[in-house]
Amino acid sequence: MNIGEGISGALFSDENRRFRYALWRIWQPDGDKLLFIGLNPSTANDVKDDPTIRRLIRFAKSWGFGGLFAGNLFSLVTADPAVLWFSSSKEEVNGPNDIALKQMSGLSRKVMVGWGNQGIYAGTRPEEVLALIGQPVFCIKRTKEGQPFHPLYMPLSSQLVPYVRE
Repeated sequence: MNIGEGISGALFSDENRRFRYALWRIWQPDGDKLLFIGLNPSTANDVKDDPTIRRLIRFAKSWGFGGLFAGNLFSLVTADPAVLWFSSSKEEVNGPNDIALKQMSGLSRKVMVGWGNQGIYAGTRPEEVLALIGQPVFCIKRTKEGQPFHPLYMPLSSQLVPYVRE
């Protein structure tokens, strides 16, 4: 399956779904798309939404987008981000994940980031991804530490503001 093919889909490393490189939901095929980049994938897949994806869909619709792409700094699927810092699977970050991020950014009118304060522990990965994307990025709000807020608990009245990594 190609990224963006069909109204709902996801690209995983293999049948075990240990690494997710891309996820998409399309409700207006001809409409502009929003790419969201978070820290790591949780439980959403090609047919099932998790709370973050449901929230992102609501934001994207309220901002006038016709679809959502979701990617991440890290591709390891886990509901516990702390697992990332102890994983020996960081080699999966490059390669397929970067290819998917680049492809999704090319299909998207706007890029939104929201990895929260966990981004502090991500080393140079946020800078690598921002350079890879090669276009201005946005967030809903910054944390006190300057990281882009995770969107899950942000009000639906929130608007996107430019994000520049400090």
